[in-house]
Amino acid sequence: MIVDETCVKADFKQLPGQQFYFAYKRGNVSDKCKTIKVIKFAKKFLVWQRICFCGLKSKTFFTSGTINQEMHIQKCLEKRLSPLIRSHKDSVIFWPDLEMAHYARATLGWYSNNNIEVVLKTVNPPNIEKYWAIVKCKLKKTGRIATNERNFKRMWDATCDTMTNDDVQALM
Repeated sequence: MIVDETCVKADFKQLPGQQFYFAYKRGNVSDKCKTIKVIKFAKKFLVWQRICFCGLKSKTFFTSGTINQEMHIQKCLEKRLSPLIRSHKDSVIFWPDLEMAHYARATLGWYSNNNIEVVLKTVNPPNIEKYWAIVKCKLKKTGRIATNERNFKRMWDATCDTMTNDDVQALM
C-alpha cells in the first residue's frame, strides 16, 4: 500500500501544466491573454490519500494546514487507512513516504498496536522524489511528446538510463 500526500493550489488555473489561448489573427493577441499571473503564496490544500496496488483507494483527507502526528494518527490512519487495510483478505505492507509524521514515535506505536507491517525508514529510499524530479526535468528538456504508453515507456526508460549508478547512489 503506497502513501502519498500532495499540495494543490485552490485556484486550479494556477496549477502547473499547459495553457492555451485562441487568436483570430496572428499578432493581435494582448499580453493579458498570453500570460497568467501567479500568486506567490497562493492558498493551497494538503490532500492525503492511500492507494493500494490492487486498485483500492482510501477516503481522502483535506486540510489547509500541515499534518502533525496526532492528526495523522486520528484523521488519516484510524479513519482512513484502517478501513482500507480491513478490506483486504491478505496481509498488507504499509509503505509510507518519508514525511516526518509517518515515522513519529506515536505513529510507529500505532502501527505496532494495530499489527500493521510498515517499511522501516532505514530501508525506505529517501530521495526517490529527487530521482523522479531529475528524470522529469530531463524529459522536459527534450521538448518531445509521448504519443502513446509504449512511446512514453521507451522515452522514460532511455532517460532513466542516462542516470548512472553513481548518480542514483548519491541521491540515496
